[in-house]
Amino acid sequence: GGPTAKLVGASITVPFPDKFRLRGKLGTADVRSAESQGVLSRQLIAAQTSQTYDSLLAALRRRRDLLESKALAEDFAKKTEARFNAGDTPRLDVIRARLDIAQAENDLIVNDRDIANARAALNRPLGRPLAAPLGTDDSLEVQPPLPDLAQLETVGLAARPELASLRAQPQGAGAAVTLAREYWLPDFFVALNRDYAVDGPALFTTGIALPIPVFFWQHSRGEIAEARYRERELAAGMVDLRAEVGQ
Repeated sequence: GGPTAKLVGASITVPFPDKFRLRGKLGTADVRSAESQGVLSRQLIAAQTSQTYDSLLAALRRRRDLLESKALAEDFAKKTEARFNAGDTPRLDVIRARLDIAQAENDLIVNDRDIANARAALNRPLGRPLAAPLGTDDSLEVQPPLPDLAQLETVGLAARPELASLRAQPQGAGAAVTLAREYWLPDFFVALNRDYAVDGPALFTTGIALPIPVFFWQHSRGEIAEARYRERELAAGMVDLRAEVGQ
């Protein structure tokens, strides 16, 4: 036979109002932590770019020194050969002078590789092709002296983005603990049903779902224990990270 009912329904479950507040705190903590991580990533990229640029400057400076050393070695070899032709110098000194020239040429080959690697490494954080041409317009200058160590430590503990990220997470962890403890709070359930097999008005149904925590230890040893462990983990991580920044 045919069906006796044709039920079409729509329902919505509204969590307990306090759960919205706690989940909002969780989301806010995650957003602040992600923003701090983004700042840290930008700072790390800037520091890496600056360090790579210095390595390129050092490689270019070394190339200039190597070219000067090669020129001196070639000049010394010419003088040694002249003295050998005059009979004032043994042939061994001539061989050593030529070896010095060969060593200088080998050092220049190695330096060319270092310069190419430094240029490619500098193009990478700049978002350019690795083989793109790159010129330098700065020199290796000695930086001014650093401020007092106590002042640097104070600024570092207040402004380091990894510390800011970790400081935002305990708020979310505390909200997670409270949210896990509210497993017994009721959720509101609202539904609208209609039976198209029966003529007449639609049947409206409303109600409240009340979970009964029969096995309450599943929550206390499960998500509540996990949320408490997360709080202790963040506290220990903050102590360790502050010590790392101080070091």
